[in-house]
Amino acid sequence: DLAVVEGQAPGAELNLQDVAERAGVVHTVVRRHFGGRLDLVRAVQADVLVQAFALVSTPVDPEASLYEAVLGYIHEVVDWVDSHRSLHALVERELGDGRPSELNLAIQSHTDRLVDFTSQITALFGIDSTDAQQAEWQLLFAGVIGQVRATVSFWVTQQARTVGADHVAAHLA
Repeated sequence: DLAVVEGQAPGAELNLQDVAERAGVVHTVVRRHFGGRLDLVRAVQADVLVQAFALVSTPVDPEASLYEAVLGYIHEVVDWVDSHRSLHALVERELGDGRPSELNLAIQSHTDRLVDFTSQITALFGIDSTDAQQAEWQLLFAGVIGQVRATVSFWVTQQARTVGADHVAAHLA
């Protein structure tokens, strides 16, 4: 439950009992539904990511420059992370269960979309992209997403901030 996470300090453990109390049921009902704490955390991570990535999936203003579009997306991410620190900390948490994290799966999905978009744009100019070029684009987009992720994660955990959200977004854009 997102409200349980939002009510905790960033990095606090999400447990079945807290979710059960919030839902007004016994913890065995939550366990039966999710299968255990790790599956509960994974489900909450997936739900948070759907909401967070919806911010950067909105249509781009066709009149906007590339810089303005990128700045808008990055600003949405910075603002969301700053406003939802506990959810952000939960999403960043690796579960250690041998499965890819929900965040890594979401990043993979978004890099694939960016590669498809780039391929469509180049095709409009009569340029067919090769598999090798698409693989290079995927690496580039994963790197860009990683830079934004690392920078925002570092920035949001600083106790005394000398750089504001607007500057972080502009710098990354």
